[in-house]
Amino acid sequence: ATLVGDTIAEETHSVKISIRFMCGLFRNKCCVDTVGKTNIIGWNEVTTPYSEPIECTAGKDVSNQNCDHADGGWCGVHITQYQRNQGPGLNTENYRFVVLLYDSDQELIGQLDLLSIPSGQTHQFGSPLPYTFGVTAPNLDADAVYMTYNGQNWGSNNQDHHCSFGAYDSGKREGDCGSTC
Repeated sequence: ATLVGDTIAEETHSVKISIRFMCGLFRNKCCVDTVGKTNIIGWNEVTTPYSEPIECTAGKDVSNQNCDHADGGWCGVHITQYQRNQGPGLNTENYRFVVLLYDSDQELIGQLDLLSIPSGQTHQFGSPLPYTFGVTAPNLDADAVYMTYNGQNWGSNNQDHHCSFGAYDSGKREGDCGSTC
């Protein structure tokens, strides 16, 4: 978009504000999944980070309805992690992740694409599971990616969670882990 009075296309400025809710009415809760504000000045994208925790509020009582749910037991997660300044999309100065969350029946129950997380910070997101799932970006490329769910905390190098992560290849690494859910 060009602001009124702009005469030079390179000086355009637009603002994108996005709020994404994960509202499968799981366990009677509806959670804010992501909140972001992006300023685009010229052709440069500047993201204003949102650092407040995920906010969950009680939803209407759905205990007698057939709502989305996930089968508990042993759940899985597949993560693709891009190194800084690598991979597709914008906002490459941070580590970026594609996160696929599966329930115990290996049904896909949560997905985030090109999630941008600054080093050492954690992003929590909701799914039909009763608690949020967290991903913590490493400080350095060689560090483990950390995950959290319902008081569990483990790294991508943790064998108790059956983690198997490959080495970086073409600017990204991929792996799988599991946890009780």
